[in-house]
Amino acid sequence: MKNLLKLSLIVLVCFNASGQTTVLKKPKSVLDENYTYGKNRKHYVHTGFSYLPGISATTLPNLEFRPFSSSLFQFFALYKYKINNTFSLTSELSFGGIELTYKFKDSIPQYSLFTTQKEDKINRGEIELRQNIRIRYSGAQSKIGNFVEIGVLGGFATSNHYTHTGVTALNQKTEINFINSPVQLTDGNLYSFNRWYYGFSARLGFNRFSIPFRYINIGDVKYMVAGIEISFF
Repeated sequence: MKNLLKLSLIVLVCFNASGQTTVLKKPKSVLDENYTYGKNRKHYVHTGFSYLPGISATTLPNLEFRPFSSSLFQFFALYKYKINNTFSLTSELSFGGIELTYKFKDSIPQYSLFTTQKEDKINRGEIELRQNIRIRYSGAQSKIGNFVEIGVLGGFATSNHYTHTGVTALNQKTEINFINSPVQLTDGNLYSFNRWYYGFSARLGFNRFSIPFRYINIGDVKYMVAGIEISFF
């Protein structure tokens, strides 16, 4: 009887030890606190889109910038590297297009074929890189949270068009296009709009939604845009 009791105790101890070993070897899951990928963890990647109407731009001879008719639209992919609970670094790749619209406001220049000049437009398709530092100031641990972000940007215009639009003496709507070349404006000088460009960026974020701001230099024109951004998870 004593031997039977001893044997039972040995079996129970062995089963218990085996159960503990299984728990210790449990693989990590996305629910573990130290898992490295997630919205507020070490690494995170997401996509989204931005729509930023124009705020202001460099004044050109006899041309008045039209902010509500000018805008920037982009799709982007963003990688976030978390340094600590407050600071993160983000890197972004985006592609999209910008249209800057100017309204003609004075007499028609001598070189123009138009009797009435409606507007001038800068149209560019762009690929852009941005590098930012993010300061997270509130939000749940399972979410991106609320943050402020500042950074620098640089990009390349895949297309770079300047268009004069107007009506000729024959009452025909006509366009004069300058493609990847300097533009002659009403003061007789040539103005360049570079394909390579640079600038500064900022973002005020509220989890999925953000208010972005950009200041961009494309050569003889510098402009500012601000708008709304929605992130896809």
